[in-house]
Amino acid sequence: MSQGTAFGKSIVPTQPGQVVNPAGVNSSAWSGKTSAPSQTPTGLGGFSAPQTSSQAMDSAKTMGLAGFGNQAMDKCASYTPGSGDAARDQECAAVNFLSQRCLTPLGAQAAIVNKSGGGSSQSQLNSSYCADSYGKGANQFNFGERVKSTDQLFGAAGSAQANAGSMTGQVCTQKAVVTRPAEYEQNTCVKSVNTDVATCSQFLKVVAIQEPGCTAGQFLTRVTADPCPGCIDKLAYDFTCTSTGYRMHAFTIYKSNGATNTELGTRDIAGRVGFSVPRTLGPNSHSGGYCYSTYYSQSCTSLTCSITTEFYNDCQGTSYVGSNSFQVPMVTKYNSYWDNQCKSLEQSAGIQLGTP
Repeated sequence: MSQGTAFGKSIVPTQPGQVVNPAGVNSSAWSGKTSAPSQTPTGLGGFSAPQTSSQAMDSAKTMGLAGFGNQAMDKCASYTPGSGDAARDQECAAVNFLSQRCLTPLGAQAAIVNKSGGGSSQSQLNSSYCADSYGKGANQFNFGERVKSTDQLFGAAGSAQANAGSMTGQVCTQKAVVTRPAEYEQNTCVKSVNTDVATCSQFLKVVAIQEPGCTAGQFLTRVTADPCPGCIDKLAYDFTCTSTGYRMHAFTIYKSNGATNTELGTRDIAGRVGFSVPRTLGPNSHSGGYCYSTYYSQSCTSLTCSITTEFYNDCQGTSYVGSNSFQVPMVTKYNSYWDNQCKSLEQSAGIQLGTP
């Protein structure tokens, strides 16, 4: 294939007028005739000697296309084919057919036209009805028989064909080529994915926390003070928890049995176990023969608190102090939270289960 392609490229014409490239062929095989003929083939009637003058063009310019056509119709109106000019036969056949002036056929032509069952007649051929006439029915004018095989048009190719075997020095042999049919192969692929079943849980965890504190109504401590050792009673202060702080109850009790003798009042005050409290006003009275104010303060460690009380006589300017310590009470608080053990699986799957 590659050698044939290379040979074909080597004989491609390189100049106008060449049939083949002279440098690519054997000049003896082509008899030196590698260029196109400079003369038209003989035997083509008027086509073998084409008109090269400008007379026809000048006439067409002067007369116009209509006049030129009318001149052709007049020239061919009485023309009878078979005069020996094949080009004129063809020209007038076309002109008369277009102008509906059908030609009178020769005897041999009439025999063909007036074929059995055709229905054609001489009157039809001479009228404007041109069906099956020479102008309509004849489609060749023997031009092929007038160009002989010996014409110079075929000379160069004929010489090359005749001398090909003896001049090229090559012998062509046939070689059988067996082409294998297409083969197909079908493969089946199985794609598998290994999966594991993963489980997880969410737990509600509750944590108990102990912290200093007390509940409302819970008793904390009692503080006493004995300003008068010879008296039958002494000062007492009871402290209990409220929802917002402390409740301070001031009174006197009998030394003999601890029973209440005199009520001095109750007051809700600020306070919190486990935290220090500065001097804070408690129950007080300045009417009905009473003239006193009570105060308390608190200091605490991590385990105990100490409350100091003060009874102050505003009218006499005297005060009596007492104190007592108590263990810091603890309250239990519960904190709950969800222990989400599915978080890593949620991130891997790109989802969020949320809290139950």
